[in-house]
Amino acid sequence: MRWLRPVDGLRVRVGLIVLVHLIVVGLTITIISSKQNQPDAELFRLVPAEDARAIALAVEATPPAAREAVLRGLSVNTTLVMLGDGLPRGDNTHPDLREANAAYRAALQGRPFHVDFPPDARLTDLGRGRQYSASPIRLRVRLNDGTVLIIERTTPPAIAGFVMSLNAILIGVSAASVLVVVLIAGLTTRPLSRLARALQNDEASLSAPDLPVTGAHEIQQLSIAFNDMRRRLRDLVEERTGFLAAVAHDYRTYLTRLELRADYIGDPRQRALAMADLGEMSALLDDTLTFARVSATPPRPVHETTDIAAMIGSVLEARALQGEDVTATSPPPTGLAVRIDPLAMQRILANLVDNAVRYGGQARLSVRERQGRIEIRVDDDGPGVPEADLKDLTRPFHRLDHSRARHTGGAGLGLAIVDALAQQNGGTLTLGNRDGGGFSASVDLPAA
Repeated sequence: MRWLRPVDGLRVRVGLIVLVHLIVVGLTITIISSKQNQPDAELFRLVPAEDARAIALAVEATPPAAREAVLRGLSVNTTLVMLGDGLPRGDNTHPDLREANAAYRAALQGRPFHVDFPPDARLTDLGRGRQYSASPIRLRVRLNDGTVLIIERTTPPAIAGFVMSLNAILIGVSAASVLVVVLIAGLTTRPLSRLARALQNDEASLSAPDLPVTGAHEIQQLSIAFNDMRRRLRDLVEERTGFLAAVAHDYRTYLTRLELRADYIGDPRQRALAMADLGEMSALLDDTLTFARVSATPPRPVHETTDIAAMIGSVLEARALQGEDVTATSPPPTGLAVRIDPLAMQRILANLVDNAVRYGGQARLSVRERQGRIEIRVDDDGPGVPEADLKDLTRPFHRLDHSRARHTGGAGLGLAIVDALAQQNGGTLTLGNRDGGGFSASVDLPAA
């Protein structure tokens, strides 16, 4: 948010939250109170016992001729003091007046008194002896000369409006507080949430664009550091890729020489073993070069398409000629195409089928289309993979069988290549054990 740029630090923003919260709370109280603050709004307050005693003593000490003036002097602000006739017998037994009656009894020192208060009314205690009611409250006290003194105390309209709207004020303040805190805290923490999402999903990949540098100063520095770290990692991966490609290319030269020299081995059996070893080395170099090239290429828009039914048909035919048990659970729908280069799709299927045949003895292919995506799945009935090792299967050169011989599982690049090709073409590779036993590998790609 551009308007938050001047407050470019977390400390300042926290202070802003507190300040805006106080302003909103004040405005909420003012608005709600003003709605209730009508000129005739009035609340009656229970007169404190000590005030009643002082007034009674003052009036008793005044000669009858001067009492009218004293009564006017005592009737200031919200207090009304006057003389009346009659005093009901006994105390008012209203449950809300129990403590008040006890206090009056102690303070008035034996003077008869009575609190006029309707039986259906209620007192609201706001603490520190402040008790209010919307119904009239009057204290009657019989003075020593038999005169009845009446004391009534009200509240200013502003206070009456506040007390009468107290529940509405509490609800309004709570709602305003939550709204302000959620809004400003959300604006402050949104860049952190964006960074967290980047670390948890595909935005953390080295080919993703830089995170936007927004938010508080501290969060901006964190985003800059994250972008710099990703660029350094990208440079390291490119250096590793270049190194692997250079080594593989140089080894290819020496391999060609060794193949030529192997023809001069006199023993046919030893010559065949040497040529087999050289063939495995050549395949390993091919895998290494493929992985180096694919892993260093960022995802890009894919314009080529592949007829998946024709591709699977050719795979089944070629594997049958090799005597391998590779089948399709059901014929793939005709005309179904995926958005991927045919050579990349061919390499994905070859690696997945090789993996299934090598460890499960057979491979079963299936195709499913849903919501603009196509899933190609390869199942086998092999021993499966320990759950703890599933996450490591796409790591380059990682194998559960630590042997590097290709007849026992290759160099550990097959699934890494599949994963890299799938990501490069907007897809994902999912690996897991089947409920009934065996292993399952599926590639999800965009439909054409």
